[in-house]
Amino acid sequence: MSEEEKVEEYNKYKEYASNFDDVPGYSNYMKIILSGLAMMILLVFYHSLRQRVFMDTERLQIDLLNEKRFISVERPNDYENDSKLYKVSFDLKTKEFYSLNYAVRSKKTYGQNRWTAKEIYVSWINKTITPILLNLKVSKKKILESNYVIELELELLLDKEKLENPKSGDIESYYVYFKMSKVRITYNKEFLPIKLEGYYEKNGKMSWSVLRVYSYPFKSKEEFDNEMDKAIENIQEHEAEIEGN
Repeated sequence: MSEEEKVEEYNKYKEYASNFDDVPGYSNYMKIILSGLAMMILLVFYHSLRQRVFMDTERLQIDLLNEKRFISVERPNDYENDSKLYKVSFDLKTKEFYSLNYAVRSKKTYGQNRWTAKEIYVSWINKTITPILLNLKVSKKKILESNYVIELELELLLDKEKLENPKSGDIESYYVYFKMSKVRITYNKEFLPIKLEGYYEKNGKMSWSVLRVYSYPFKSKEEFDNEMDKAIENIQEHEAEIEGN
């Protein structure tokens, strides 16, 4: 199409559009449409801005886990064999948990009498969820940009009080006794941690090994309580056997 033809076509559309100026209420109608479009654009922009801020904001990992409420954690029974995992499940809202040998429900302990319910719950939170996730702040943007796997230097994430005399299974014991220098956290599409690995000396060489496996199997308090009932029943049967002997 030549320049002259383009000008002629433009003038046709312009003349066609001008015909609507005489239609009663047309101008007001167009103003309403344009105002609505402007409002829609502003809403889309506002939503996009909020989403960006949401993705960029660093949050403590334990806060995200608290929102999820129910979490199960598996950890190795020993340093050399990370295929044998010991499972613990938590209700982070009611501060209850159960494992194969211990449980806390309604401020009552099962499987031991030395500590209060609060003491044993805090101890197991630290031991299983680990100070790494309790102290770590990370944004969803960083997780996304790292393809759901982030690698961190270890020193700033440890419980300094435990470094002097770490107990078996504590994350700090890997650092003190096995030269663990860094950790790697894998996330799911909900930005929740599903695996914690450590780079430490194992079988005479440095390698990545599983430290914790995190899962979210419970969708309700009822599901959690049903499994907890079974665990407590097993613990009580075991205690009765010991007392009987």
